[in-house]
Amino acid sequence: MVYFLQIFSYLKFKNKNRGAKMYKTLKSPLNIQVEITEECNNICRHCYNFFRHKTELGNRSIKIEEIEYLVAEFKKLQVVRLTITGGEPLSTPEKTIYLAKKSKEIGMSVTLNSNLTIFDKKLGEKLKNSGISVIMTSLLSHNPNTHDYITQSCGSWGKTTENIKLATDMGFRVLVNMVLTKWNILDLKDTGNFVGYLGVAKFGATRACAPIPIAKEFTNQMISLDELRGSLKILYELKEKWGYDVDVFEHYPWCALQDVEKYSYLARRKCTAGITSASVGYDGELRPCGHSNMRYGNVFKEGLQRPWLRMDDWRETKYSNTRCNSCPLIKMCTGGCPTENINSEKGIDHHCTTYKDITTLPKKKILCDINPNEEFIFYPNTVLRTEEFGGILIIASGGQILLDKEAFDIVSFLFNNREGISVNKLVGSFKATQNESNFLINRLINEGLIKTNKGGGKT
Repeated sequence: MVYFLQIFSYLKFKNKNRGAKMYKTLKSPLNIQVEITEECNNICRHCYNFFRHKTELGNRSIKIEEIEYLVAEFKKLQVVRLTITGGEPLSTPEKTIYLAKKSKEIGMSVTLNSNLTIFDKKLGEKLKNSGISVIMTSLLSHNPNTHDYITQSCGSWGKTTENIKLATDMGFRVLVNMVLTKWNILDLKDTGNFVGYLGVAKFGATRACAPIPIAKEFTNQMISLDELRGSLKILYELKEKWGYDVDVFEHYPWCALQDVEKYSYLARRKCTAGITSASVGYDGELRPCGHSNMRYGNVFKEGLQRPWLRMDDWRETKYSNTRCNSCPLIKMCTGGCPTENINSEKGIDHHCTTYKDITTLPKKKILCDINPNEEFIFYPNTVLRTEEFGGILIIASGGQILLDKEAFDIVSFLFNNREGISVNKLVGSFKATQNESNFLINRLINEGLIKTNKGGGKT
């Protein structure tokens, strides 16, 4: 048992050539977004769905038979996490509920991304029965006028805020994201306080990126670097005050964060487009992410795997900028947003500066000394997924770890035989060293894949 690989393992550790493949090619994405419809009752000025900025919208949606085909592909290729989005997915509630139910039946984790304006108690009960427990929504300001101005939908603020409270009261884990632009950046603190009163589980404040069709004219509405850094400070102040989780729901370059140690939770986010995640449009076209209009094939016609494997240009970091490629921290940071690099006139993420701006780096995780006899078991809903390089141990609601062939074979044996795992068992039965065994168990614990077996024996 030799090398235990992280989720963002590099094929080449000395990558100085632009275009060299940096990431493992997985057989399929781990995480998938499904844009179930293009229909939406809001017309947000910052909307990154490229089709929202077309002059004509057909309000097209995925068909039921296409949902069944998608779920079959997810099951075959062991895709484990799904976000149902749009458009507004609740504008076609029957299809949203059907997709959620079918995906939960094959063990997937399902999150709903909705503006909640159509949500009500009856629909909420149906969503719960389908297996959805997490809802992500957007609130663009505590001020109704500002929110409705950005959504271009009169009364949207009242419906969204009322239904955030209803959803939390019904037991949903509600994550609220405030998309930051020049229109609302000054409202951040008051909006964070407002959602605190609503009882949300997490509050995010995420910079808006320039939507592809209107990138040039939208640039003036993007927040400045100073405003971005100020928003991080406010987020952490809100976290301390309210006790809810805070986040940014997109990748930020480390040079924008500056104090990476302080913001290590936010720094964990990387651009996963084409590496571990992808988006399926209402028309079946596979794209690397919801921000991109680049299409790699139609899932309904070719299946999921073929279009996915065509995304090597994303795994080769073709769309990163030259400055990031020469940065000594590129392996940890992974650079700015590729879509921002493509859209920008300068070919660089608007908030990317230089690694010299970084004041601190994340502290290295200290490995705990595991009691050699202590036994651990795998959490329920853990999935083993084979890959060319070995495989992945993954849990739908939590973390994952990439393993080389030798380590994967060992973990597979223990998993399939429902045996507990301990340092002594790895050393004695599989000839691993004490350090290798301790390292593996630490990684599995940190990723939330195993827990102490207090009962002992097989599970």
